[in-house]
Amino acid sequence: MRKPFDVSPKALSEAFPNDWFNLLGWPADSISVIDADVATVSGATDKIFRSGGDLPWLGLLEFMSGYKQFVAERLHWHSTLIAHRHQLLVRSVVVLLRQEADGPALTEVYEEAFPDAEPHLIFRYRVIRLWEIPAEKLLECGIGMALHAPLGKLEPKRLPEVVRKVRQRVHQDRPEDAPDLVAAMYILMGMRYDEAIIQTIKKEVREMEESITYQEILKKGEVRGEARGEARGEAKGHIDEARSNVIRLGSELLGPPDAVANRKLRAIKDLERLRDLGLRVVKVRSWRELFSSK
Repeated sequence: MRKPFDVSPKALSEAFPNDWFNLLGWPADSISVIDADVATVSGATDKIFRSGGDLPWLGLLEFMSGYKQFVAERLHWHSTLIAHRHQLLVRSVVVLLRQEADGPALTEVYEEAFPDAEPHLIFRYRVIRLWEIPAEKLLECGIGMALHAPLGKLEPKRLPEVVRKVRQRVHQDRPEDAPDLVAAMYILMGMRYDEAIIQTIKKEVREMEESITYQEILKKGEVRGEARGEARGEAKGHIDEARSNVIRLGSELLGPPDAVANRKLRAIKDLERLRDLGLRVVKVRSWRELFSSK
């Protein structure tokens, strides 16, 4: 039985480490996930990745959905402990999942110094603010980052389009994990968007996908209809194909038509009526409702 995905950001980064390395511009040589193994000392729950090659090193990702004033100090502590344990250099990154996690302490430089003295310690780290990264760039960095695209930089009116692209990418590249990954995307969206907005987006995307499916079927049907029209008359070809489109799309959404629905469809000779049924089949819940709706 397939094990469902843990949909937390840290677990997703473990599932798709190459995508994070791609976004960060890090060389991806034999990436593996390692145990930070400093929990007994620091309570760390960061994700640590090891990049192999001739000069191996470690990458530390700290995910934040809320502001923590002393995060830079803690990140330095974790990085030092991990570097000491594994005897490797560490690249450290703070990933901010929403704007509420940002704050004045996240300057990408942590310093320690005595009063009136130059800093005796300078620790540099990176801060990734997802809302500043264009959604299109996140879409291009693999599924692991595409799931975060709705949290990227985009105009509100483009959100349904971006969500649809993520769903399409997931179903195409990872069909066996699609339900879990799509659920993960919606959970991530909950960090920025209200539940009512997410439900509205789900509805709009579903209607968008159904419309695109219908248009693709209709386009194929019209091509076949035109070819047949040369042999038996263009009008009859369009009518037959429009009827086939209703049956094909209706079967996907409502199940195969019963005898009554088949009889009613065969009796319709009006092209516009059939096209109208094709447009409305995505909005009803049964064949009976389709024929009774006005």
